[in-house]
Amino acid sequence: MSVTVIPVRLGARSHEILVGEGLLPSAWIHRLRDVSLSTRFFVVADRKLARLARAAARFLGARCAGLALLPGGEATKDLPVIRWLWAEAARRCLDRRTVVVVIGGGVLGDAVGFFSATYLRGLRVVQAPTTLMAQVDSAIGGKTGINLPVGKNLVGAFHQPSLVIADPGVLATLPTREFRAGLAEVVKYGVIADAALFLRLERHAAAVLARDPSELRRIIVRCAAIKARVISLDEREMRGLRATLNFGHTIGHALEAATRYGALMHGEAVALGIVAATGLSQRFAGLPARDAERIVALIARLGLPVRLPSSARRPLDKILAALRLDKKATGGRPRFVLAQKIGRVITDVPVPLAAIRAALRELDCAPRRPRPAFRG
Repeated sequence: MSVTVIPVRLGARSHEILVGEGLLPSAWIHRLRDVSLSTRFFVVADRKLARLARAAARFLGARCAGLALLPGGEATKDLPVIRWLWAEAARRCLDRRTVVVVIGGGVLGDAVGFFSATYLRGLRVVQAPTTLMAQVDSAIGGKTGINLPVGKNLVGAFHQPSLVIADPGVLATLPTREFRAGLAEVVKYGVIADAALFLRLERHAAAVLARDPSELRRIIVRCAAIKARVISLDEREMRGLRATLNFGHTIGHALEAATRYGALMHGEAVALGIVAATGLSQRFAGLPARDAERIVALIARLGLPVRLPSSARRPLDKILAALRLDKKATGGRPRFVLAQKIGRVITDVPVPLAAIRAALRELDCAPRRPRPAFRG
């Protein structure tokens, strides 16, 4: 079995990302068994992955402190779920030597990562992402969080994993819509940091969509390596480098919040955010028209939306209200990551409200409902 090891260099919080077929459910457990014999493991998994999670629990044997299965979807990133996990941890007498093992997608990784960051002021966590979105992005970097009705990821903590295990083999059974949603983050990495990756996606889109194992492994390794480098240099977004990872996310998160996390998958919202940010990049960052055309064309070719579906359309004011609550907003005004060319972006760009409205209208947002005329 061939495994690629990508280091995340953070001093005492340094860890590795392992990428390789066949790592789940058992091969990676040998690394866990190397830790102190007094360590126990608490496995939390997506309910749809019950068979995989139970196999992992069996391999851990008597050192498995318990297995918890949770529903998928954004509803998991809510305080009642975290409260239930806190209570379950207390019932099972988890202590500070316990390692939490998360098996699932990005939503579960965010929620259980937050639980791990807060229970007993911090338990070690191993992320075993099972979606493309999580393998290339959300399981890496230590951002954890839950949603509020008014905004995405407004409550959270930085909590680095002790290990990340990405097995491309598990993506073979991922639903088509969910797989394609993950490709939005791959496009993002090409735009912000790697023109060669972007070009490869253009040339090999059919193979990627067919889930060719060699193509999948190549893009997972490359995206993970880019993010590992960014995290190593700017873990807490203090130097502006980590902010580049938010390309497409400012409007994407607002669309998710405005639609109450139901009509769009995260990757679909990010794809729409990338389309909007591409238009803004032409106006405010000098992105050449040809590069803008390539970005939107690739989004469409990968089966991602470039216009809001009717089920997700909301009045502009709802989306603008969500934008004002963006974590990176200043004084209620969102700041954007914009592309100067494919492979290079700039951060912290103020954009006039009129331009944001125009970008949202380009996505076919529903017009604001006019007030009825006064009748005396």
